[in-house]
Amino acid sequence: MYDNHVFAIVGSVGTPTNGSVYESLNDSGVPLVAMATGSPIFYHPTRKFIFPSWPLYSTDGKTLGAFVKRHFAKDSVGIIYQDDAFGKPIRDGILSELGRPADMTIPYVPSQVDFSSDVIKLKSANIKVVIFAAIATPAAQILNQMANLDYHPTRVLTSSACGYSGIFKSIASIDGTYCSAFLPAPGSSDPRWVAFSKAMKQYAPGHAAEVYAAWGWLSGEVAVAGLRGISGPITREKFVAQLDKLKNFQTIGGGLTYSAEAHDGICCQIMWQAQGDHWTVLPDKPFDGLASK
Repeated sequence: MYDNHVFAIVGSVGTPTNGSVYESLNDSGVPLVAMATGSPIFYHPTRKFIFPSWPLYSTDGKTLGAFVKRHFAKDSVGIIYQDDAFGKPIRDGILSELGRPADMTIPYVPSQVDFSSDVIKLKSANIKVVIFAAIATPAAQILNQMANLDYHPTRVLTSSACGYSGIFKSIASIDGTYCSAFLPAPGSSDPRWVAFSKAMKQYAPGHAAEVYAAWGWLSGEVAVAGLRGISGPITREKFVAQLDKLKNFQTIGGGLTYSAEAHDGICCQIMWQAQGDHWTVLPDKPFDGLASK
């Protein structure tokens, strides 16, 4: 049955990487579980062997759009987004909740390294709020370029831009920046983060308890939950059947529910703000992306 020696793939990272294999894995009956991506292609239609865990990228975007609408309704808004299956759903989610067209929308290609002309456009148009649908490296480059050009708008980042532990050292101007998230703030007293940090010290001493590691922890939580419910010989069919029985299963990122009809991932996102050398969770009510489908 397992002549390829692969029972399942758990926690694989990225939209392009997962996007190139998920259909063939599903057709071959190989479970793809808790991938580090929120691209809609993995959620709808529901595929028997594909189990995303992140909130949809459109939920990420809706969280950002709703936050800006609530707190910066009178300000001009610009969106800079990665022009692919990562950035476009976030852009569309932002626009669906913003309630009005953005004053400026700027796409960039994943290979782009110079954002000075984009920042100059935003500054020249006096854009007050800039929303980033960007992964970590481009977001850091844009933020640093803004500081270099003495441009200081309100900055609101997608969750994929904020996870690495070195962000406060690599971006001198990060203070005050907002970021969407579905995990507890790193270093916080949230019991989920405390349990994760304790496990990191025990099983991966010397490695930081950071967001990227927490993504892996989330993937492991989901996979183990499916395995624990199996009685008798462990098979892919039994594994998938157990995953489909998870109802409001509590992960480090919140509740997760699967069924044979829907593999929707985590429902909700929150907002962080950079304060000094750490992230704090804002008191805004979590945005429920599943309720807004």
